[in-house]
Amino acid sequence: MKGLIRRAAAWVGKHPALVGALVAGGLAVALYARTISFGSSVTTRRATFRWIENVPWTGWFTSSLSHFVRPLYFGVYKLLWLILGGYSAPGYHLVLLILHVLNALLVGVLASSLSRQHFYGWLAAVLFAAFPLSHEAVSEVDSLCHPLVAFWALLALVLFERGRRTGNRYYLWAVHPAVLLALLTHENGLVVPALILTLDLIYYPPRFRAGTAAQPGSSVLRTASAVPALVDTGPERCHPGATHPRRPHAKYAPLYAGRRLLIVAYRPAGRHAMDVAPGTDWRNSSSHICGGTPSAPGASMAFRNRMDRDCGCADSPPFSSGTTSSEALAFTTSLGRGCIALGFASSSDHRCRQGLGCRRAVLTGVGALLALIIILPPIPYITCHLDLFDQATALVRLVSAKAGTAPAGRNLVYVNLPAFFISNAEHPRGCPSTYPFVSTGVGVFPSYGDLRDFVRVNGGPDRPALGVIVTDYDPNWPPRYGDALPASAMRDTLQHNQVYVFEIGSWSLPGPVGGWQPNASPTPLPLATFGDVLVLEEAAVQPGAGDLVVTLQWQVQQVPAQPVTAFVHVYDRDGKLLAQHDGPLGQEGSPVNYIPISLWQAGDRIRDVHAIPLQSSSLPEDYAVAVGLYDPATVTRLPARSAQGTALSNDLYVVGQ
Repeated sequence: MKGLIRRAAAWVGKHPALVGALVAGGLAVALYARTISFGSSVTTRRATFRWIENVPWTGWFTSSLSHFVRPLYFGVYKLLWLILGGYSAPGYHLVLLILHVLNALLVGVLASSLSRQHFYGWLAAVLFAAFPLSHEAVSEVDSLCHPLVAFWALLALVLFERGRRTGNRYYLWAVHPAVLLALLTHENGLVVPALILTLDLIYYPPRFRAGTAAQPGSSVLRTASAVPALVDTGPERCHPGATHPRRPHAKYAPLYAGRRLLIVAYRPAGRHAMDVAPGTDWRNSSSHICGGTPSAPGASMAFRNRMDRDCGCADSPPFSSGTTSSEALAFTTSLGRGCIALGFASSSDHRCRQGLGCRRAVLTGVGALLALIIILPPIPYITCHLDLFDQATALVRLVSAKAGTAPAGRNLVYVNLPAFFISNAEHPRGCPSTYPFVSTGVGVFPSYGDLRDFVRVNGGPDRPALGVIVTDYDPNWPPRYGDALPASAMRDTLQHNQVYVFEIGSWSLPGPVGGWQPNASPTPLPLATFGDVLVLEEAAVQPGAGDLVVTLQWQVQQVPAQPVTAFVHVYDRDGKLLAQHDGPLGQEGSPVNYIPISLWQAGDRIRDVHAIPLQSSSLPEDYAVAVGLYDPATVTRLPARSAQGTALSNDLYVVGQ
């Protein structure tokens, strides 16, 4: 055993870089392998994916759907779409996972070279792999630009450092295409030349101030500064529905990059534990579901809108709370985390090499302990958020499945879909906070997303889909996806569309249109009439496991002056009441009444389902089911008559009578 340990230790000593790569890459895979099973989160601008499919390859350099100029980002999506034969979420997530692993390895290579110590270099890689703010960049399909620009940035830094250290000019030449690819991937690529120049000045300071301009890093900065001028997006529009043409945005790209740096500096601190009070316009504030305290609208909104106006996009859609991390912390999740890890690695051993007398064994032990202290706390945070992403995936796929089974020829309308949530049944208190400024929650359907694209890229049909908000149904949980719609407009909406309403309590999408048919044709032979206002057309009884399901079909003859409640009783042969169920018509056990009496009109047909729990596992051979209506205010039954017009005993209609 001792010999085996010695040989293993010797092998590790001979191959520290390989061991570090296996540890850092293995940790990244272990943390995020489950993301491959996630669905497609499409939080891009409206109809971006549809635009990517149809625009020619060269069109990405001369046009844009919004003020983002990201031709390589769009090109990678188009290439994946062609290779996968459509939208395959596992393929997209696999690319994100591979990029995260490669970025961790590049951090290890660069940090090892800068610190001259493999231990600290690969420790930086491990910290990068487990950095908590990476959970969105790796989990969300549309975040591809962030790990991709981080890859080009780290590759450029590695090439520059290698070329500067060895004097090999081929490495320095290779820096320029890497920087160019970063600039074409994301506007954050503008900071890469500045990082290279900073690295050059720190590790290879010029002897005289006048020599700064001759630094190789300065050459990269000068070359890259001319690249944005080559990209002109032309007079495109900010997004569908915009009314003001844009000016070319290439010359404003530095402003956007600077804005993102400023956002990272101040925005995360006050944004993560906030909620919005009922009645507040949550689109202009930091809003979460299931927790938090009321807050005023975020100051970042004014800054964002001002920047959009200054840069030619007068009516760009505002930030939604679904972008708490992916938008505000875009720079942090791509480049900032690498700088944090690199700084730790390069400074830790530097002090020892300056003669502080640190012993290698003690330093290694302290470094390993520090690594565990930094790495272990984020793991529950990351796994918790991946659980939330898992639930978001289930909802996105449920929305797509509903679209696939909806009747043809009807537009899809989804009511009260969540834009963002921070907790679920498994994590009722949300995810643990790792650091003071770490964001929480998961964006599902942001306000600037296209619901039709959500449905299509997650396996649903390509058919019109719209999201709306009806606060009357559930006013207690902002934010939600879509434009506000008054409950009074639901009658027309239900009549002409296939409607599904999201219930946050059960995390389900019931379809009230199946229970409410406005302006239906009258039934010639009704079963019974109640109070000259409602007609019972059909009644069916279906025994279930531990309950009895009674389905009733009502038609409105005249709108009642007051709300009415339907009740279903189960009797034995002796007339003893065995079980019962009461409820508003059409509510079907839902916590919300989606068909309030204020929307009824004569001729409407309402399906009413009552699931009656039974005390015993089986019913007696002889039992009877009776149906009636009563006024809940006075508990007075509505008079019931048979189809022939005779009064029914106890104002009850016995099913099967």
